[in-house]
Amino acid sequence: MPPFSASAPVMTRTHTPQVRVGEVDLTLDQALDWAQALQCEGKLTEAAALYQHILQAVPQCAVAWDWFGMIACRRGESETAVACLERAIALEPEEALHYDRLGLIFSVMGGQDSRLLERAVACHQQAIRLQPDFIDAHYNLAGVLRALNRLEAAVVHYRETLRCSPGFATAHYELGNLLWSLGRLAEAEDCYRQTLALEPTHADAANHLGAIAWAQHRVEEAFSWYGMALALRPDCTEARYNLGIAWAEQANDIAAAECFQQVLEVDPLFAPAHYQMSRLQHRRGQLQEALDSHQQAVALRPTDAQWLNEYGLLLSELDRLDPAVTAYRQALALQPAAAGLHSNLGMALEKQGQFSAAMACYRQALTLDAGLVAAHSNLGMVLAKLGRADEADVCFRQALDLQPDSVNIYNNWVFNASYLPDQDLAHILARHQAFTERFETPLAANRQPCANSPDPQRRLRIGYVSADFRHHAVSQFLESVLSAQDHQNFEWFAYLNQQQGDSQTRRLLSLFDHWRTVWASSDEQLAALIRDDAIDILVDLSGHTQGNRLLVFARKPAPVQVAWLGYFATTGLTTLDYILADRWVIPPEEDAFYTERSYRLPDSCLCFTPPEFDLPVAPTPAQRQGFITFGSFNNLAKLNDAVMACWTAILHALPGSRLLLKTAVLGDAEVRAALVERFARYGIGAERLCLEGVETIRAALARYHEIDIALDSFPYGGGATTAQALWMGVPVLTLHGDRFIGRLGESLLRTVGLPEWVVKDRDDYVAKAVAFAADVAALDTLRQTVRARLLTSPVCNAPNFARGLEAAYRQMWEAWCAENGQSSTESFLEDQS
Repeated sequence: MPPFSASAPVMTRTHTPQVRVGEVDLTLDQALDWAQALQCEGKLTEAAALYQHILQAVPQCAVAWDWFGMIACRRGESETAVACLERAIALEPEEALHYDRLGLIFSVMGGQDSRLLERAVACHQQAIRLQPDFIDAHYNLAGVLRALNRLEAAVVHYRETLRCSPGFATAHYELGNLLWSLGRLAEAEDCYRQTLALEPTHADAANHLGAIAWAQHRVEEAFSWYGMALALRPDCTEARYNLGIAWAEQANDIAAAECFQQVLEVDPLFAPAHYQMSRLQHRRGQLQEALDSHQQAVALRPTDAQWLNEYGLLLSELDRLDPAVTAYRQALALQPAAAGLHSNLGMALEKQGQFSAAMACYRQALTLDAGLVAAHSNLGMVLAKLGRADEADVCFRQALDLQPDSVNIYNNWVFNASYLPDQDLAHILARHQAFTERFETPLAANRQPCANSPDPQRRLRIGYVSADFRHHAVSQFLESVLSAQDHQNFEWFAYLNQQQGDSQTRRLLSLFDHWRTVWASSDEQLAALIRDDAIDILVDLSGHTQGNRLLVFARKPAPVQVAWLGYFATTGLTTLDYILADRWVIPPEEDAFYTERSYRLPDSCLCFTPPEFDLPVAPTPAQRQGFITFGSFNNLAKLNDAVMACWTAILHALPGSRLLLKTAVLGDAEVRAALVERFARYGIGAERLCLEGVETIRAALARYHEIDIALDSFPYGGGATTAQALWMGVPVLTLHGDRFIGRLGESLLRTVGLPEWVVKDRDDYVAKAVAFAADVAALDTLRQTVRARLLTSPVCNAPNFARGLEAAYRQMWEAWCAENGQSSTESFLEDQS
């Protein structure tokens, strides 16, 4: 807000002395007029010299001291300026203008210094006491009061300004700005309209009217005002920027981007435009471009903690974790008490494998804000990864108490049930049904009927939905099946719910007829896309894991919906018609614990894709080491107290044996130390443990050369880790589990012909481990046959598995056709018990 000052003094001149300038003698009035003319022309040096001549001749001339002081102020000579105005006041203590001018000087000097600003207030107030209707003083006092955040008082003096001068357009405009900041939009709007009435070319007033109209959801009017502002001043960056915001919120990203780009062409340093471009680009999936734009925004505004936080989020999304951590730490330096920043920093550290540091961040966030939902949930996630599922469950429950409608947190809580040994199938089902009741049931009334042709023999459209079309355990059981699928009788669609891919993504997508990137689509949009694609059978590959789209399946966009891979429990959804299983993972007597109908494939429900590279099977390491090494590459999340008790009992029974554990979280030194301490409580010393973090897949598999017997976990067993161990020739000891996820090992072992490695209970687990370890020669003989058994078994017979899977899809489709008016030549699905 610019201070107001009259362009010429209003004091009455009573002096008639002579002033000599060079060889010319002037009257005082002539000299003052000449000096003021020079000053108005911007010739400050010449004007200042002339005022000095005047003051040498007439040192008691208050007018000259006043104007000389204003020149000094404009030249940045603050102390001289104050001294001049104080001299003018001493000469004319009843002249209001001198006090107002001194107030202006203190305002210029003050900046953020409240002491100087308070002196400015006192000066303007004295001017008003001397001249109550002094327009300049009221206006300038209002500006200083705004700087001191005494906003209501500022309103009073703007109104006084306008009482004295109703046609003062700038005062109307500044009062409008102040009222806008106070949320008094109706009054602000009236001020801006008054501004335009007095000054019809005032583009900024039109822009503000557009902003008010937009805030009050008067969309067409807002666009009209923005258009008027830009017609009045095409380079009005604020109006162009606001128009971009409006287009963005109307989901017209192209128009919005054009506006922001035009703003930046006029003013490349307009930081908010860079920021908004970043948000637009992110929404359009242009992650690198979004990062570039955001980087420019934070470079221009490096003290904006919120922008730094969002910058960190974007960097994390792109897995650029070191700079993400730096961004969060910079934001925390600005706002150390911001709980959300601590939580976000924890997420980046967790992705870096610094699990202990991440946990400390989440706890600090909760210390600052016990109601921060994200921190409760994130702490639960890291506790789960560290094998502390009971504590994780408490965190998820606390998060849900705070935000019961959070789908992601509910997913975490539901998924966690599979890790809890004390949760039987009935409890697991109940937890999943709670999810269904909260999220699926409300959608039932709005489901749209499927218009698919109920022809039982036509070519079928099959759609797979997953966030794991990448290097992931799911792809290890998917790739070979996709490579063997029938494209003549089936048309295959992939719906990628992931922002980034890798070499595995490209390989998988090449095996589909069509693929869609859908991570940015809402559930309703994705459901509509699936309906438009006329998908006959939609297959979920995620369950309640990260990146799932269960609420799309809850909308029933396809006639038949199936759960397979990625999640080995019921989803709880009534809209998922089938779950693909086998006779080991879901025996018929347990069908009641699944909301889906179990379809049992003829062999294992898993089809393993062996690695591309060649890595030979090594001899049993005990032959050269002289002791047995047990091992597990399962996630530490699966290492509960019951598993610890079994594994340590084995180690105690075989005093010379060792245990090699390899998983991501063991890359954290603090986690390793905590695990060593945990084993110590069971009487196992660190010298008997080898704890390792992750490496490349090839390097990880090579570590099986040092393992004689692999140990499976329970109740959450291994799938990919079991198959990988078998491919490396290492037999796996697994417990007959009490749930789907606890029986994957049994499914694999029985299918490859190693049923003796499936044990009935924990005592048998220990006994069998000791017995197998006692015969190293037998272990070595077996080791040389395990890979061949795997590769020649149905587990690696992709064409056979694909035919069985396609037969399953065809039978499911025939059943739907039969229910919808078309019959098949074969009856559907005999009892599979």
